[in-house]
Amino acid sequence: MKTLPNNIFSLGHVGVSKYNPTIMRFMQMATIFGAGGFGLIHLFKPDLLKTLLGAPQNSLMLGDMFVGSVFTAFGLAALFTYICDNLDEYAVIASFQGTYKFFWCVAFIVHYSIGAIELNLFNNVYFAIMLIFVIGDALAFKLNPQK
Repeated sequence: MKTLPNNIFSLGHVGVSKYNPTIMRFMQMATIFGAGGFGLIHLFKPDLLKTLLGAPQNSLMLGDMFVGSVFTAFGLAALFTYICDNLDEYAVIASFQGTYKFFWCVAFIVHYSIGAIELNLFNNVYFAIMLIFVIGDALAFKLNPQK
């Protein structure tokens, strides 16, 4: 039976032998603290982003509440898979997270290229975070010692 690929980093379904467990564990921890931390900041103290990074004013509903909820969900899902010591289930999260962040980075570059985004501390930090996750997730799936 043929199946569609479920991620942009490798063909087929994510399985035990299709990722590097060391890199995947690192990305799991980065998701717990990075996405989870930023998610909680977006949800409960969004002004902190403005104070520390010069973030622009955001729509509470579609900006901070939505982004915060998504980031917190990723962080909690990573935490639960860590507590259950189930890296296979986290691999699915990493696959989705790496894919959406890849498209986010592409959209950022396109919008910057047409002058719709200015480079400032907040935008640069967010782009760097997203790109680090794209690269980390890609490496976790590509640098597999068991191939």
